[in-house]
Amino acid sequence: MIGLLLGSMLGAQEHEIDRASALKLASMVPLNVVIRDFKLPQYDENRQPSATITAREIRRISDSRFILEGLRIILFTDGIESGDIVTPRAVYDIKHRLLVGRQRIKITTPDAISKGRGFIYDLESRKSAILSDVTSLIRFEKRANP
Repeated sequence: MIGLLLGSMLGAQEHEIDRASALKLASMVPLNVVIRDFKLPQYDENRQPSATITAREIRRISDSRFILEGLRIILFTDGIESGDIVTPRAVYDIKHRLLVGRQRIKITTPDAISKGRGFIYDLESRKSAILSDVTSLIRFEKRANP
């Protein structure tokens, strides 16, 4: 029980350190300077890839916000690529670890392909929501005849 509590505290501290480092690094990027071929890997508590954020270009627009053009988030499960999220443009809020967009979006997972307009993606929980005009194609496994 104590080990679990200590592990949780260290995990929380590690996230805060990462966030503080990210904000410090972001503050070094001048406003409105374009960075091309951006890539930001994310790792889980076991140091396996959990997601990789890529963008054709990013531009800092405030102390903690960037605009990402040509965004793709590659999703991983147990260190293996398991889907992606693609949209032409989004805003990345470092303080809240959120990606938000208003344009079209496509989310592909092993179980479904969803398309719509507008989205929110929480980097902390790896949860996303499409905001409107949602259509989904859900994959079902074929059942063997009894």
